[in-house]
Amino acid sequence: MAVREDTLEFRILGPFEAFMRGERLEVGAGKQRALLAVLLLRPGEVVSSDRLIDALWEEHAPASALNSVHIYVSQLRKALGNGHLETRGRGYLLALEPHQLDLGRFERLLGEGRELLAAGEAGRAAETLRAALALWRGSPLSDFASEPFAHGEIARLGELRLAALEERVEADLALGRHAELVPELEALIREHPLRERLRAQLMLALYRSGRQAEALAAYQQGRRMLAEELGLEPGRRLRELEAAILRQDAQLDTPSRPTDPLRRVRRRSGILIAIGAVLLLTAATAVAGIELAGGDDPGLSSVSANSVAAIDAGSNRLVADVPVGNGPTSVAVGEGSVWVTNALDRSVSRIDPRASGVVQRIDVGGDPSGIAVGAGGVWVANSLDNTVLRIDPQTNREVQPIPVRVSPTALAVDGRTVWVTSAEERSVTRIDAVTGRVVDTIPTGSLGRGIAVGAGSVWITDGSSRRVVRIDSRRGTVVETVGVGNGPTGIAFGGGSVWVANSLDGTVSRIDPGTNHVTALIPVGEGPNGIAVEAGAVWVSSEFSEAIARIDPAENQVVEQITIANRPKGLALYENQVWLAVQASGAGHRGGRLIVAANGWIQGSIDPTYMSWGGTVASLSTVYDGLIGPARRGGSEGMQIVPNLAESLPLPAAGATRWAFRLRHGIRYSDGTLVKASDFRRAFERALRANLPWEWYGA
Repeated sequence: MAVREDTLEFRILGPFEAFMRGERLEVGAGKQRALLAVLLLRPGEVVSSDRLIDALWEEHAPASALNSVHIYVSQLRKALGNGHLETRGRGYLLALEPHQLDLGRFERLLGEGRELLAAGEAGRAAETLRAALALWRGSPLSDFASEPFAHGEIARLGELRLAALEERVEADLALGRHAELVPELEALIREHPLRERLRAQLMLALYRSGRQAEALAAYQQGRRMLAEELGLEPGRRLRELEAAILRQDAQLDTPSRPTDPLRRVRRRSGILIAIGAVLLLTAATAVAGIELAGGDDPGLSSVSANSVAAIDAGSNRLVADVPVGNGPTSVAVGEGSVWVTNALDRSVSRIDPRASGVVQRIDVGGDPSGIAVGAGGVWVANSLDNTVLRIDPQTNREVQPIPVRVSPTALAVDGRTVWVTSAEERSVTRIDAVTGRVVDTIPTGSLGRGIAVGAGSVWITDGSSRRVVRIDSRRGTVVETVGVGNGPTGIAFGGGSVWVANSLDGTVSRIDPGTNHVTALIPVGEGPNGIAVEAGAVWVSSEFSEAIARIDPAENQVVEQITIANRPKGLALYENQVWLAVQASGAGHRGGRLIVAANGWIQGSIDPTYMSWGGTVASLSTVYDGLIGPARRGGSEGMQIVPNLAESLPLPAAGATRWAFRLRHGIRYSDGTLVKASDFRRAFERALRANLPWEWYGA
C-alpha cells in the first residue's frame, strides 16, 4: 500500500479537520464529509459500498444511494489527491500512515506510555501520556454526533481516552503526586460516580495526603451509590483497599522517591489493587507557598488562584507562586519587573522577579484588560473607561490617561508606537508613545483579543472569523488576512514565525510571515489563550486543561505539559523564566439556592421562558446555565461566546438550520439529578408553545 508523502493530515479527536501541507483542506460537507469520517475510522481497511450505505443512511437509503457514494468518492479523490482513496473490489480503502491521523498518534503514544509504566519509568510514562492526551480537542467526531455510525465510535474513543487518563494518573501516583491529584479525582468521580477504579485512586490519594477519614468517607459514598442505583456491593479490590486503610497498611504509604517504579498496593493474599485515572477538563484549587526552588528541590506542585507563577525554563518546574489581586489576566515584562492586570479589582501589580514578591499595587480604575511595557512607560488598556493609561515605572503612578475608541482590549509597543485594539469597534489605534497623542485609527474588522508586532507588521487575532489580520506598521493599512484555527486569541512573534493560540479547538497555528501561510497546527490542550516565544521554545497557557504546554518549534509538537491546578491566563518571559497569571479553576460551581431581590423588573417570575427580553435577560445567568453563552469575565472578554454545558461550539449544518450540541458528561442539577439532552429539547418546545413575540428573543 503506497502512501504519498504530501503531509495530508486528519483530526477526529474533536471537531473534524483536514489539512494539506499545514493548510486547512476543504473536503465537502454533509454525507460526503461523513463518508470520509467512516473511512478514517478504518484506515488501511477495505470498506464495502454496502457498509458505507448502511453507515450513511441505515434503513432509509434511497435508490440512488450507491450512485451517491460513487460521486462522493470521486469528489474526495479530487480533494485528497490521487493515491489516497483506492477502489478495491466493491469497496474503498483510505491509504494513510498512522501519523497522518490524530487517533493513530494517540494510540501510539498510549501504547508507549503503557510500556514505559510497565518498565517502571513513571516519569517518562507521565510525559508520554500527557502528550497523547494533548491531541484531544474536545468530544471525538463532534461534527457527527447526530449520525448513527458515530454513536458507538464516540463511546469507544471516549473509553480509550479515559483509559489513557487512568494510566497517566497511575504514573503520577508513582511519582508521589497524590496531593495534586485529589481535586482532579474528585471532579472525575463526579462525572463517573460508579467507576470503582477511580474511587480506589481517590481513596489512595487522600490517604497518602494524610486524609484518612476522607478516604474512608469516599468509600462509603461509593458504597451507598452502588447500593441505591444498582443494588450492588463494591467490588473485591475496593473492599480490600478500605480494609488496608483501616489497618493503616504500610504498603499504602507514598513511594520513597519520586522516581521509584510504581508500587501497586497488595494485601497478604497478593491481590492487585489497580490505581489510576484523571480528569483533563477540570481541577480544583491547590495552594502552594511562595518559594524559589533550587538544587534538587522538585519545585511547586500547583499554583494558588489569584496569583502569578513562575516556571524555570531550564527544568520546566514551577518555582514561584506570588499572590496578587483578584482576577489576574494579562502579563508583561520590562523595567526589571513583571506587571499583571487584576481585572476584578481594577489594579496592576508590579512584581520583583528576583525576590518573587509584589513591590507595588497600582489602582487604575475602569477594567484593565491588556498591558504592555516599552517606550519608557507601562501601558494599560481600560476597556470600560475607553482609555489607555500610561504608568511611570519610576514613580509607579499613573501619569497620562489617553482617550481612545470604544473598549480598548489588547496592547503592543513597537519602538515609539503603542498599538491598541478595540474589540467592540473592531479597529486598532496607533498612539505616539512620546506625546501620548492618537495618530490614527485603522479599521480591521477583527475583535483583536490578541496583538503582536514583528516582521514589519502588526498582527491581530479575530476569534469571530478564525483569522489573523496583518497590518503594515509603516503604512498603517491591512495587507493580509490569514485563516487559522477556531477562536484565535493570544498571539506572539518569535523565531521568524507568528504563533496563534486557538482557544476553541485547543491548537496553536504557526504562520510563516514570508508567505502568510499556516505551516503547522499543533494540539496543545483545552482553551489555549496566552502565548510567548523564546529561543527554542513556545509556551502556551491552556486555561481549561489547567496547564502550560511547551512546544519545540523545531518539531512543531508539545514536549512538556506543566500542571497548574488552576486556570492560567496571560504569560510573558523574563530572563530564563515564564511568568503567568493564574485564576481560580471554577471547578467548585455546583449550584445551590439563590434568593433574588428586585424592584419589579423580574415581572414576578424567574422562569427562563419569560425572561429573554429587556432588562430581565441579565438575571438569567445568575440562575441558569445554558448550552453556550458569553464568557463570564469582566470587560471585553465577556463578549466572547463560549461553550458552557455544551462540550464545544457546534458548526452549522443544513444551511445553518441545524446545530448539533453535545452535552458535557456528568453535569447535575443542584439537587443531584443528572442533566440530560432531553431537558433542553423540552425547554425549547416549552418556549415555543408560549407563543411569545419574536422580539422577546432578540430576533
